Amino acid sequence: MELAKKVAEQLSAHDRLGAHMRDELGIDQTALSRPMQAAWISAVSFAAFAGVPVAALLLAPAALRIPMIAALSLVSLAVLGALAAISAEPRFFGRRFELLLEAHLRWR
Repeated sequence: MELAKKVAEQLSAHDRLGAHMRDELGIDQTALSRPMQAAWISAVSFAAFAGVPVAALLLAPAALRIPMIAALSLVSLAVLGALAAISAEPRFFGRRFELLLEAHLRWR
């Protein structure tokens, strides 16, 4: 018991909060969120994909403009969501897709 107390005191002597985050919660301080990076990526992706509805407006025939704008906007949002998920976590679709498929198959 005394040895455990000494080890705990030595680990938390410098930075108690950091030691708790690292050892008890498994949070690495170097892997925390980066809001400025997220803001720049959001701005660039918004600017890049803002042209999709405009392209649909210019290229689609008059009778199909509204459905094409809606469809291409939804597709571009799905692509942006997928890119954000992949960039945030490389194995995003792996386990989550497996869980969704498993849940779907159970409820059938």
